[in-house]
Amino acid sequence: MTCSPKRTDILVNAAIIYDLKGDAMSLSKLSGIGFTALKSNFTHLDRPYKLTFSITYGCQSRCVTCVKPDEVILGDNTPISNLRIGSHAVGCSGLNEISQTSSRSYSGRLFRIKASGLLPIEITPEHPLLIMSSRTTRHSESSAGNSKYYRNYNFGKPTWKEAKDVVKKGTDTDGDYLCTPIIQRTIKTKEIDLKPFNRGRGVAISKAKGYSLSFPLDTETAWLLGIYVAEGCPASNGARFNFNVTEINLHARVEKIANQLGYSITKTEKNNCTTCCLSSHVLSRAFVEWCGKGALNKKIPDFILFNNDESILRAFLKGWEEGDGYWRGDDLIGSTISKTLALQLQLAYASIGIMANVSFVKKEGMHMFYDKPIHNHDVYVIKYSKNPGISYSRRVGNYYVRPIRSVSDIQYNGTVHNIETSDNTYLVSNAVVHNCNIWQIKPTGELDLREIRAFAEKNPYFKWIEITGGEPFLRSDLVDIVRAFAESSKGLYVLTMPTNSLCRLESESERIEEILKLGIPKVSITLSLDGYGELHDKIRGIPGNFARVMAMAKKLKEMQARYKNLFFVFGYTMSKFNEGRLIETVEAVKKDFPWVSYNNFHVNAGQVSEIYYQNSEMSIKPEATVFSKELREFIRRRKFELGAIPIIESAFLRKLDYYVKTGRPPMKGRSLDASLFLDSYGNVYPSIMWGRKIGNIREVDYDLSRLWLNAEAQEARKLIREGKEPRAWTACEAYQTLVGNIGSLFI
Repeated sequence: MTCSPKRTDILVNAAIIYDLKGDAMSLSKLSGIGFTALKSNFTHLDRPYKLTFSITYGCQSRCVTCVKPDEVILGDNTPISNLRIGSHAVGCSGLNEISQTSSRSYSGRLFRIKASGLLPIEITPEHPLLIMSSRTTRHSESSAGNSKYYRNYNFGKPTWKEAKDVVKKGTDTDGDYLCTPIIQRTIKTKEIDLKPFNRGRGVAISKAKGYSLSFPLDTETAWLLGIYVAEGCPASNGARFNFNVTEINLHARVEKIANQLGYSITKTEKNNCTTCCLSSHVLSRAFVEWCGKGALNKKIPDFILFNNDESILRAFLKGWEEGDGYWRGDDLIGSTISKTLALQLQLAYASIGIMANVSFVKKEGMHMFYDKPIHNHDVYVIKYSKNPGISYSRRVGNYYVRPIRSVSDIQYNGTVHNIETSDNTYLVSNAVVHNCNIWQIKPTGELDLREIRAFAEKNPYFKWIEITGGEPFLRSDLVDIVRAFAESSKGLYVLTMPTNSLCRLESESERIEEILKLGIPKVSITLSLDGYGELHDKIRGIPGNFARVMAMAKKLKEMQARYKNLFFVFGYTMSKFNEGRLIETVEAVKKDFPWVSYNNFHVNAGQVSEIYYQNSEMSIKPEATVFSKELREFIRRRKFELGAIPIIESAFLRKLDYYVKTGRPPMKGRSLDASLFLDSYGNVYPSIMWGRKIGNIREVDYDLSRLWLNAEAQEARKLIREGKEPRAWTACEAYQTLVGNIGSLFI
């Protein structure tokens, strides 16, 4: 994902167990009497046999919290601090569901970016923005002795760029543009149900009086909602519209539409104001729900903003313009004190091909309104022109691009927030931002191939290597990395790798085939799968991801006929996002692939890790009772297999149930005896789940032995042996722990 913790550890079909002399034996020898060859516990090892190596930071499920708590996010039209899982946010593809929220304390710089026609953005330095860059060229044309100069702007493709790296666009200089999407309008509603707005016996009364229980949606009623957003408010006896006495055509049209709907209008005049009250408590409540209560909270209903009938949206905008706008020459100028409405109007105009600008006027003090003192509010001004002429903002593809005019930084000390959405994007001041700094942004400071080769050569004793990330297949030098370990660690027996299947199928399968040819006896691939069909795509936040997983599974099955050292499983992480869906997922996949059984699935529980998943601020664990019930059923449906790996896997699953229910690991770990975790920057940790750093291989000339027995490692090892750390249960560390405690396999 996305940026949610969806990395799944690997069930391997064969692995390596270190005996007391440090020799390797395949797990196939451990079936039956083979188990008696192992002691009940390992002694201390002077070097590890298993390496878990994150070769790319990439998609570490770490979302960069990025904006201040009061930033209004379109969708549920509320400050980002109010959003919850299941809320909605507008992104590139339209209205998206929010799959995760996060926040943290932040003290440092925010970048303030102002683009032409957009409200300013204030965002953390590393947060990615969707940018188009342009190159500016000039040419002249001469006619009758006169020369005219023209500028050409050549735009590149949309790319993600961190806020701190954006470049201001000058008139004659190259630079960056922010992107406002032309949203997809997909709602086909032609009437809105009014029953939810009836109280008590309201439905029966409405039927008795002949009132409709639905609100028809056409150009006339859309105009009525537009004028209500501009001039309306709730009243004790219905929905009220306030007009200047000279606006006879407006209140006459309101009355006509009300009568067509079967309602009467009551008019009063006072202080040059004509008030029209539509006498319906039901419509009054509905209008408040749809359009907001009070001028500060006015908004465009979703069934208008996203309606696929353009005439309905245009009618609504016409109603708003006639209420809160005016024409000055070719320019339409309107204003509102609702930031939500201002941003929605800009998106609405963009979706019908009108490039509207939004600006901000700060107001202070008070003013008199019908003899009442009213606090002044900041005003948002919306403006567009019938004849825009030369404009530095323009439409490019599915976006309106706005040149960045200024970039500055401000100091901020407070809370910042972020969200994850189903298409990985949302809008800040109508500019597209990514919901996290995932694989689109190239990390810096990672170990390069030369360094990895040096590490492999100086530590040539690994029997089992797990290459992870991020997405391992994003590294173009993946095959060379594996080759470095295969050539150095002559006893390397097992290689395991997860994949989210998002890389190009042909490219990924070619790399797997090259790795298979290196001669490693067992190569196991885990295909991350968190649900069937749309559920997986929703959790991962990437439409079409499920289809890619299925295509990769089919490809790997075909490759198994040629490569006997290839094994693969589906890796399913149980979290609160897919509670109760494991069995149906396996059964659905079995229908697609008859060769699949429950033994082809490895199950893990969603967990939290500051250094690996980078999700310590998120709540992702499944509800213990639901998890336990489904896991037990999953175990029951697994076929019994006589062999070490099936027995170890069964023990892992039983104890996983215990861990989720109690929050405690079921036994003391073997980290820093049998295994370690190396991140992509060279930092060494006991495991993926414990952020206690032992050191960095760059500091010891890539020689792990110089870190293995240092004071930090000794202290960490002591805590592990005492069962105090790490407080987790993942396959990365559990397998060697189980083998180190043979008796636990049968309990």
